[in-house]
Amino acid sequence: RLEFSTDINSVFDIAWLTLARMLSEDPAPEDKGKSDNRPEGIMIRCRNCGKFIIRKSNRQEFCDAKKCQKVRNARKQKAYRERKAIEKAQKTKKKAH
Repeated sequence: RLEFSTDINSVFDIAWLTLARMLSEDPAPEDKGKSDNRPEGIMIRCRNCGKFIIRKSNRQEFCDAKKCQKVRNARKQKAYRERKAIEKAQKTKKKAH
């Protein structure tokens, strides 16, 4: 989980923080009245490459890069094989009793 916090040591820090908030929340004067086409959503960091992305679903953990999708698919396949091995072991254990 990523959290941002401010460290205020002086009146100047408060002024800079206020200015930064104003700049980040309000559009630039030349952009007033134009549609805001910034992506909305929760920003996450790709588990493979570390790139920051806006996630498309609440379960997304990897970006759309081919190498990251290969890593994702390999992890998914490994987890599937492990689940099946556990299920098989449990079935053979029940048959033995």
